[in-house]
Amino acid sequence: MANTYDLLLAIMEIARADTGTGGLAGVAGLTGKDVPIVRWEDLVTLEDPDRQLPIATALVVSATPYAGLPPMLEAIVQFDGWVLGGSEGLESQIIDRIETVMTSVNFAAEGLDVAPTSGVRRTLTGEDFGRRRESMDMTLLLKV
Repeated sequence: MANTYDLLLAIMEIARADTGTGGLAGVAGLTGKDVPIVRWEDLVTLEDPDRQLPIATALVVSATPYAGLPPMLEAIVQFDGWVLGGSEGLESQIIDRIETVMTSVNFAAEGLDVAPTSGVRRTLTGEDFGRRRESMDMTLLLKV
């Protein structure tokens, strides 16, 4: 039975496997990280999070039972692309790529039945003290 922890692990694996296609950099290439998406809590609790940038984070904002059969969870996941202040535009490229690779097919490859729907995008740069950040909410309907 799948849960939000399984969902987060799948998100991280999908990003790790994204090396890019057609000359476009994948999430791993854009961040330069072997693990390009981490849990939001893991970045914001570090003493010096700037040393980890650029990176993407994922936070399960909510997960509520979805009415009907089969049993499902409707998870709202917030993805953030974090970069240092002088890297204008890279935060949007990271979020663009996350939006591209978080597909039903890629979740199925990780053993999960998920129907993703992209949602609201926000630029939160002014709140991040020398960092640039773009945020995107995604609804992930997860078959449990």
